[in-house]
Amino acid sequence: MSSMMITSGTMTNRIEQLSKTGLVLRCKHPEDARRVVVELTGKGLNLMDAALA
Repeated sequence: MSSMMITSGTMTNRIEQLSKTGLVLRCKHPEDARRVVVELTGKGLNLMDAALA
């Protein structure tokens, strides 16, 4: 995150907003309860495809 010049709090806020709009899902990390895995939903993938086309 330091290479993107944002704080962990900023990243948390951005992921929360994406989650509220249904673009990403937060999942528990299978091996480390302190971590969260963020993955795109179908809606998020469609938006990415449209943006990159």
